[in-house]
Amino acid sequence: MPRDKSLSHEIIIRAAMDEFSEFGYDKASMRRIGQRCGLTAAALYRHFDSKEAMFEALVEPAVTDMKKWLESHVAASEEAVRSAAGAAAAVLNPYLPSL
Repeated sequence: MPRDKSLSHEIIIRAAMDEFSEFGYDKASMRRIGQRCGLTAAALYRHFDSKEAMFEALVEPAVTDMKKWLESHVAASEEAVRSAAGAAAAVLNPYLPSL
């Protein structure tokens, strides 16, 4: 029966999170990540091409959430500025000389 790679992937991600949290990116070790989840470093490379790819997979959900949050708040802010500018123009236009 084939092993569930998604379960292994989640275990690796949790181990990687612990490793990166404890040692930072530069000092994190694929060997230690493997030890944390009961795999060899070579087995990790079947899931991720590199330490960088593993880190990207780890932070990608947070980055995606931040981008969505920023996009929604920037759009709301831009709309508020347009609305305020329109209101200011409506109030001030009668007092400004025609150009």
